[in-house]
Amino acid sequence: ADAFLVVGGRGSGNFKNDALLTEDRGVSFVEKSNSVFTSGRYSTALVATGPATFVAFGGYSTGGIYYNEVRQSTNSGVDWTTLRAEGGGGGECSGDAAMWSARSGMAYAYMPLRNRILLAGGDGGSYTKEVWGSDDGGICWFLLTADSDGAATSGYHGASLVVATLGGVEILVLAGGYGTGIGYLSSVYRSLDGGASWDVIASSCLLYTSDAADDL
Repeated sequence: ADAFLVVGGRGSGNFKNDALLTEDRGVSFVEKSNSVFTSGRYSTALVATGPATFVAFGGYSTGGIYYNEVRQSTNSGVDWTTLRAEGGGGGECSGDAAMWSARSGMAYAYMPLRNRILLAGGDGGSYTKEVWGSDDGGICWFLLTADSDGAATSGYHGASLVVATLGGVEILVLAGGYGTGIGYLSSVYRSLDGGASWDVIASSCLLYTSDAADDL
């Protein structure tokens, strides 16, 4: 209950590839690995699917490269193995070979009751608003919806995705982000069916764009 992991990120002139574990709610951190991915990167996703099991995926690295590599650790970040290879050809998945495209800055969450990892939106050179899920720990993925916010944007990145459990029902809340041609968003969406359909519960508004600073 007091432990969590931090992986990757952008340092001073380089991209990190380490895993740092805290067991005292962030007071102190211990490096567990320096090879989380096949290369350093930032704007990745990371979820805990068990007491010592973590799944890290996606991200961006030097040279403008986006990734959809999925990596897993079952010993609190010490050792990492690949669940899906770069490019997501589907060779490691016995079911549908579908795979989300390489991207960074996606919203992500884990639904413990459904045992589902979720990914929403992200930037792979252009923004998307797809929602993908995996019910087997990150090996096989399926498209839940290609349009999580209706006609509100043509895509977004940097949004937050939260799971709230009430009375045995897992409620997903997707909020904020940055939309193509719009700027920063304050919209909030809700899903009651594991990410397949979404309802707006707070209206989107323009907060800021570089071309319209006076609109603040």
